[in-house]
Amino acid sequence: MREVENADAKGTAGNPKCGDIMELSLKVEKDIITDAKFKTLS
Repeated sequence: MREVENADAKGTAGNPKCGDIMELSLKVEKDIITDAKFKTLS
């Protein structure tokens, strides 16, 4: 998937030993998540 354009928050999690990675991006308006997208790499 793609990233959220002009994301308010981004995070990455994964295991460098096996190469699995997940990237998450969020758009937040008035303390409510209005858009979320993720990308996985393996």
